[in-house]
Amino acid sequence: MDNRIINELYYDVIIIGAGPAGISAALTCQRNGLKVIVITRKATNRDVKESVCYSLHPGVEVLFSRLGIISVLNKSTISRYSKIVVNGKSNTLGNRNEKWSGFHVCRSKFYNELQRCLELHSIPLYKKSLKRSDIIITEDSVSICLSKSSHLNATYCLDCSGKSRILSHQSSFHSMYYSVPLYCWSGTQRNRSINDRFDSRGRLSIDGSFITWQAQHSRGIDTYLRITKCKDLLKHDINQGKYFGIELDSVYNVTWRLLRPTVGKNYMFAGDAAALIDPGAGQGVMNAMITGSVAAKHLYLCMQQHSQAELYKFEYDRWLMNYFESKVEILQREYLNLGFNVTMPVYA
Repeated sequence: MDNRIINELYYDVIIIGAGPAGISAALTCQRNGLKVIVITRKATNRDVKESVCYSLHPGVEVLFSRLGIISVLNKSTISRYSKIVVNGKSNTLGNRNEKWSGFHVCRSKFYNELQRCLELHSIPLYKKSLKRSDIIITEDSVSICLSKSSHLNATYCLDCSGKSRILSHQSSFHSMYYSVPLYCWSGTQRNRSINDRFDSRGRLSIDGSFITWQAQHSRGIDTYLRITKCKDLLKHDINQGKYFGIELDSVYNVTWRLLRPTVGKNYMFAGDAAALIDPGAGQGVMNAMITGSVAAKHLYLCMQQHSQAELYKFEYDRWLMNYFESKVEILQREYLNLGFNVTMPVYA
């Protein structure tokens, strides 16, 4: 959908964000017969970096297949990995009966292919960098101002805008924190000879200060992701990385947190906008897609049985909290076993 003048168009659901959570939600809404539109921010030069790679959990393959968009993985995957080396010990993914393979995908191609899915499924996509003042919430609708003479209106809005959480200013939202403060930086290193043997294994190393994920996703290019508990170490560590030829991609706060609540009057949150857990687990895209799809199913139920809408919103909020806390419990235990304690201290 091009950014031509739209005059007071009405939708069942407006989705903010065209990442994994937003795309999963949009496709789920459409499958349930809802009229949906997706709004995403305008692209910047930073979004087109070809060398930046994501490592995706093997479980995403099932989710993409169920949504009928497996082509996204096929077209954006650079390589796959079937083993992870954790602190020097090699671990095969899956079990004796079933072998799993994770994905190294080119970030720019991955997001471009995700957005192409909307076009292929005739779901309108509008590109605008929204400000909080562009969104008006009333008792029974959501209105988004595109220009002085153009508005989008919907019964519900689903915020999949990531860590910016565009809608969270609308009410008394707060974050519940489930870890000590965690900070992350990622980058790309080009330091291998083209004749070097390609090693598809992901490598996870953990010490008292850092979690490091390193993956050779293509010949001559490694991806690095570093998480630390000490903010003061972050700048020094980034400079050390540059010394070894690592090109910085991004820096962000990855403290594990859950928005409370994850629902409002006529809107919900999904993906990183609702709950954020550190990328060292490699499940960010999978979690985003799951929460986006489940949120969309609950919005459909709200539309179908308006008198029970508050109940369905409460059910989604409770489901997401249980889902997130179960992930936290597992990861806290796994990291502690590897010598990296992320548990929040309890004060008397």
